Amino acid sequence: MSKKDTEKKLKQFSVKGIKEVFNGSNRVFLCEMVDESSEKKILSIYKPIKGERPLRDFFVGNLCSRELAAYEISKQLGWPNLPPLVNRDGPFGFGSFQMFIDHEPKYNYFNLFDGFQKQLKE
Repeated sequence: MSKKDTEKKLKQFSVKGIKEVFNGSNRVFLCEMVDESSEKKILSIYKPIKGERPLRDFFVGNLCSRELAAYEISKQLGWPNLPPLVNRDGPFGFGSFQMFIDHEPKYNYFNLFDGFQKQLKE
């Protein structure tokens, strides 16, 4: 699925299931999004503005705008690894919806770093 197709789905699909993810510093939700006409489904990560925690070096309420700007810049630079992201209204108000990327929780930066130092330096 292309990034453009995924962005369209993130903008248009309805949120049908929502579950809070408690590991973040802000309020974060895993959402099941469904196209009413075709029953197609995708998973996304939703970060509502109302769930942002204040930071000393950023204005409150602009995290979703910063994330969208970073995503759009990455597309212009040809960086392939940022998941599609859109800003839209959600169950807890306006915020960002980003395509969920399935992962293996036991692997992270700290235990993969040594094996990928060359790639990380590029």
